[in-house]
This record gives sequence, C-alpha cells and structure tokens, in this order.
Amino acid sequence: MGERRRFTDTSNALFYILEGEIEFIVEAEVVTAFTGDVVTIPSGVAHTYRNACDKKARILILHTDAQMVKFFEETELLIQSGVPAPKAINELLPKYNTDPLPTI
Repeated sequence: MGERRRFTDTSNALFYILEGEIEFIVEAEVVTAFTGDVVTIPSGVAHTYRNACDKKARILILHTDAQMVKFFEETELLIQSGVPAPKAINELLPKYNTDPLPTI
C-alpha cells in the first residue's frame, strides 16, 4: 500500500462516495466506504484516504470552511502549471491552516 500522508485541518469534512470504494484512516480507525456511503470527519482529526480497489472511484468532498475550497482550487492551478502534486500541496498547506502529519 505504501506510505500515505495524513492531514488535519480547521474545518469539518463530509465525503460522499459517488462511485467505487474509498478506504479512510481516521485517527487509528480504518473504514472502507462504498458507493452511496457518507463519511464525516470533524475538524482537527487526523485523516487520510485512498481508492481501495483497482476500479475508478469518485468522491464529493464538502467542507464547512470555504477556505478549503480555495485550497483545492489553488492546488489544481499549481498542478496544471506543472508543479508536482505533493510539492503543490506542501506549499499551500500552511496558508490554509492545514497540517501534514507523519506518513503512515
């Protein structure tokens, strides 16, 4: 599975699984969510997620803090300009009060 970055931020998050299987690690708990499932993560709680299978997966992510929308928009612009995704994310995390945690 490899290392995965974990994050904590200042907004509550809701993940709606549109298609596929998504594996979440929330604090130390592992949860696999399937199409139609909803996972909620309170602000300040360490979490990460990934596609749990070899098929396409899509999720809708809602944050209670509009600031996180700007984070994803800026990340996308950096990636489109050729900045590798991990570098783009690392550059923006402090600006949006989101802390990377050690990989798992």
